[in-house]
Amino acid sequence: MLDLLPIIHTRVQEYSRALRNKDHACHIATDNFIRTRCIPTHISAIKMEQVYPQGKDGGVFARFTFENAESPDEDILKVRKYLKENKVRRDDTFLRRLQIMLDFPFWKRHSIKGFKVLGTPWLDDMDRFPSRKLRVEFIGGNEPPSIVQQEDLYQLFRLYGKIADIIPHATPADDLPRHAMIRFRNVRGATTAKNCLDGYVHQETGIKLRILYGRGKNTRRILDWIVSNPKLAFPLIIAILGFFAVWVFDPVRGWSIRQRIKGGYDFSWRATRKRIKDGYDSSWRATREFLNRVPSCALNSEDSAEEMMNLNEEHPETIKELEKLKLWMKEAAVVVHGPRRGKMDLLRARVLDDGQYFLVIDCKVIAEAPNDGDMIEEAASQIGYRPLFSQFNYLSELALRAVMGSDNAAKKSSSQAKLDKILVMMMENMKRLALQKKGREHKGKSDEDFLHEVSDTRPVLILENFRHKEEDSAIYEKLAECATQLATDHHANVIFLTNDSNFFKSLPDRLFRTMLLDNSPRHSETVPQELARDVLGLYVRDDGVRKQRPWTSEQAWYFVDQLSKNRKLDYNIVLLHPLFRCHDGEKAIQHLQQAGMISIEPYENGRPANIKPGRPHHAEAFKMLTEDTTLKARMEMRIYKVRIALEAEKIEKLEQELAILAKLKKQPEGRVKYLLDEIEESQHKIDDWGKKADWQRRFLMNEEEKEEARRNWWRFGT
Repeated sequence: MLDLLPIIHTRVQEYSRALRNKDHACHIATDNFIRTRCIPTHISAIKMEQVYPQGKDGGVFARFTFENAESPDEDILKVRKYLKENKVRRDDTFLRRLQIMLDFPFWKRHSIKGFKVLGTPWLDDMDRFPSRKLRVEFIGGNEPPSIVQQEDLYQLFRLYGKIADIIPHATPADDLPRHAMIRFRNVRGATTAKNCLDGYVHQETGIKLRILYGRGKNTRRILDWIVSNPKLAFPLIIAILGFFAVWVFDPVRGWSIRQRIKGGYDFSWRATRKRIKDGYDSSWRATREFLNRVPSCALNSEDSAEEMMNLNEEHPETIKELEKLKLWMKEAAVVVHGPRRGKMDLLRARVLDDGQYFLVIDCKVIAEAPNDGDMIEEAASQIGYRPLFSQFNYLSELALRAVMGSDNAAKKSSSQAKLDKILVMMMENMKRLALQKKGREHKGKSDEDFLHEVSDTRPVLILENFRHKEEDSAIYEKLAECATQLATDHHANVIFLTNDSNFFKSLPDRLFRTMLLDNSPRHSETVPQELARDVLGLYVRDDGVRKQRPWTSEQAWYFVDQLSKNRKLDYNIVLLHPLFRCHDGEKAIQHLQQAGMISIEPYENGRPANIKPGRPHHAEAFKMLTEDTTLKARMEMRIYKVRIALEAEKIEKLEQELAILAKLKKQPEGRVKYLLDEIEESQHKIDDWGKKADWQRRFLMNEEEKEEARRNWWRFGT
């Protein structure tokens, strides 16, 4: 037997060899190869008759005839000596030739060896693949039943390879054949021994050897131990799935995120409708430009120029702010606050250049998700993180639940880890897009230097409706941390679109630039109404969600009422008002200025002088709000109640001082008289404000009765 072929260990290897070449197993075992490479030329007494390839075991049975039948063993020894001295290899590949040229054994291939077949081997095509273990069964033999001793087995099998151990069967049973286990150090020795000694009859005992491959149990034992232990099995399965996801699905997710940022793929109805609209607008724009070049259509050109002039006249301050925004966002994250409507359209038209990559994340949709699973799906959908495999999140939650022992903690940690992974992958792909245009001219620069100098290649991240739902601050904290990290590392330009500019005050370790954006046209009839709704919702109304604001609704209404009557207010006079004298009024004024409701004019030395509306249209909105008699009565009643409470607190302090003075042996008459006068004056104010508050209350009750009568007018006729 010649061990020419590679050994097949599994069924997959057997199928792959058959698919590559049907006759590959027999190709190198041809008569010509064995005759020219394996048989020495000086021995002419050997003639090869037939070849039987044994593909699984990696060998070839070759039948020879000898002209000198008296000494066949000597001729076989000559063949084996020739193969050993010449180191005949299985093939002559390029690596083998390179090894000979370099004289460096980096590619070791075993030499072909030849052995005489002593038994009658059993050729089969069953799924019994080679192993280092051989099960040697003893069949027949002299009476009483006997076995082949270990010394004899070692002498028989050692010829084919190094033996690691021989394990005899200790207590043979009646229903099991007598056998012994022989473990070789390599598979090649075991396969050669099996094919050469299978069916061999031991001369001394008359026992016939039947050799089978032993079953390897080490791997099976480890697998059974893992499967029988659920605490190890579930984490191991999750780890394997995670490893598979990292190497297979993460590149797909990265491509999906990049396509979302580029706008290359989005098959939703909204995106399809937008593409149709953009195509229509571009074709109409091209048609207008063509018609403007025709003399007969010069009027169209004038109309177009007039429209553009009107547009610039409608937004002179807004256009300047947007130009400033384009410069600011290259250096730091920019917070754009103002009215709820229209900010995104202005950014698309004025800030985002043609062909610039950008990603818009609607924080409102993410924050209003009913549960953590929907929140993850919304975030993945907006970022383009696909595929998501949300069902695997449940498996990870089960694993964390088994480890942590708490359902809420496991669910929370799982959702946070998933959101962190989505945001980290978004950051990595934004950096990759920012480095796309780094060419040979920037070869000497590092990635950080290139991103810092060339700001036009960075994608833009826009967080829309930021801080829409203030009680869920964890999501906004993660989004703000991710966005500011992108802006700090110059991997992307970041813009926050929000209705509340005070959210960044809670993040002192991050640098922001703030900007108030008012996109309202000057001559629009709907502007005062829209601004009135915005002022009422952003600054005045106290619905419980904005109870953490640094100003009160009464303080905001004071500016609405006074600025609707006056163009500007004296800063010092405002501070003397009771609403601002006792409730940290200067801090409230500064926060209202930052929120965009008011603006402060300074003197030449920088000291605050006057207070004006934050935007030109705010005065009209303030006036419209004060014309609402019901709203005005309600707010004035609240202001009266606040002032009454302040005066009552003042009276209480005065009475406490009078009680202390009464304990003295000699009371200071001047101080006592002053305190009594102050108490009397405060009481007159309380009585006056109480009457006014009562009048406002009766007015509101009458208005409510009138409204109820208007709703039920049809009942009086019945």
